[in-house]
Amino acid sequence: MKLALGPYIRFSRILLFPLAMVIYDFSAYLTTDLIQPGIIHIIREFEADVALAPASVSLYLAGGLALQWLLGPLSDRIGRRPVLLTGAIIFALACFSMIFVTSSDQYLIARFIQGTSICFISTVGYVSIQEAFDEKESIRIMAALTSIVLLAPVIGPLAGAGLMNFLHWKLLFCDHRRHELAGLGVTDF
Repeated sequence: MKLALGPYIRFSRILLFPLAMVIYDFSAYLTTDLIQPGIIHIIREFEADVALAPASVSLYLAGGLALQWLLGPLSDRIGRRPVLLTGAIIFALACFSMIFVTSSDQYLIARFIQGTSICFISTVGYVSIQEAFDEKESIRIMAALTSIVLLAPVIGPLAGAGLMNFLHWKLLFCDHRRHELAGLGVTDF
């Protein structure tokens, strides 16, 4: 007996994939903004120079550029889904690794690796949306995605400051890992 998967596949494409992309994209960009109020705690804990703050952001953004040259051709060769899944897993593991960092150097390396998640989103994620939907629908999804992601610089510092009253700074990254794992639905397209 053959199952009728047509409605599920349509629902998955229309709703779940864009929703998963929103979670993935928002989590990746929120990482920079959520931790900003906690930077002073990181500097104190590692007895680091205040230059750690701009270095943290710079390395995150550099990570966002590091793999662009590779991911486009790689996703053409092996498919969008495995590349997006790999990016989501790398981001989740990099966020989880923050629990174990014991020095400013380890922190900066983890931030660079977290930043690579932007490469996966911008190089593969946006193209996947354009390929999965017709032109009009993909424009609408991209506009919604961009609008939601633009909230990260507003919500991030406020949420980070509030959460820092209750949580150690390392746990802020665990929250991202949870969101990122929810965003693994990007593989269902």
